[in-house]
Amino acid sequence: MKAIKTWVLCADARHAQVMTYDVAGKRLLPVDGTTWTAEPPSEYADEAGVMQSRVGSGRATISRADPALQAEIAFAKSIVGHMTEALDAGRFDRLIIAAAPHMLGVLREEITPDLRVAIHAEVGKDLANSDPEKVMRSLESILSP
Repeated sequence: MKAIKTWVLCADARHAQVMTYDVAGKRLLPVDGTTWTAEPPSEYADEAGVMQSRVGSGRATISRADPALQAEIAFAKSIVGHMTEALDAGRFDRLIIAAAPHMLGVLREEITPDLRVAIHAEVGKDLANSDPEKVMRSLESILSP
């Protein structure tokens, strides 16, 4: 029987890393080439626009999207793209996502149906900058068969 390859994605709004679960050693190991850092959010060059209201003599402002949120969404799309490519290449069979609660919500919005099938568990905890031992302790109950 083929062993199930489990990857653990740890992410927050600025950093993401992937580790693989070594069943024999009961430990997590970093996966080469799977550490990412988000681009900093762009700053607005000027204030929101103001224009004449369509109805009446009032004025209306044009709202803009939050640049920090837009950067998080772009980062989540990038992570999901990398993870989908890895799944398609057969690099893992099962995925566990541990992400800061807000980032977990952003990631959920971007996850593709193919990748969703591979997700074994989601944990709303920020472990993006944690060492493998701390991640292992935090996810031990999920990783143990």
